[in-house]
Amino acid sequence: MSELLCERIRRNAAELKLPALIENLDELVVRAEEAQLGYRELLDLVLEEEVGALEGRRYASRLKLSGLPHHKTFEEFELAFQPELDPKRIAELRSLRFLERHACLLLLGPPGVGKTHIAVALAMEAMAAGYFCRYATLAELIGDLRRAERLGTLPRRLAHHCRPA
Repeated sequence: MSELLCERIRRNAAELKLPALIENLDELVVRAEEAQLGYRELLDLVLEEEVGALEGRRYASRLKLSGLPHHKTFEEFELAFQPELDPKRIAELRSLRFLERHACLLLLGPPGVGKTHIAVALAMEAMAAGYFCRYATLAELIGDLRRAERLGTLPRRLAHHCRPA
């Protein structure tokens, strides 16, 4: 592809805010040529690349705003370490159906049993599914709400804490 044409494509992609096309133009052209894609297939490839990049940026933003203390997943959780945990109950939580039902989840137990890890892993899966999450300990939440009450901003802070699923 001529350098002039590539530059015009990149300039138009920048104007349309299509960063994945700008970054991956040469690779996408090679993939399209190797697969001998038609026009529709090429457009589909370009748009899929953009949607994937957009979702990646959205996930990174949700992750940053979540306030998670770490980014551990269920794959890193040793269920065998906690035999009292019911694998069926964990599987049910991982389905995220409690979010669809707008049900609350409260994790209780002594220190060291994996409450934080489970909460973080659930948040990671929920964010991957497109939900917004916010992590806070009960002490942090109460402290924040008490400060807001003293400052007269309690309704706004409550709305802030109620926004995530």
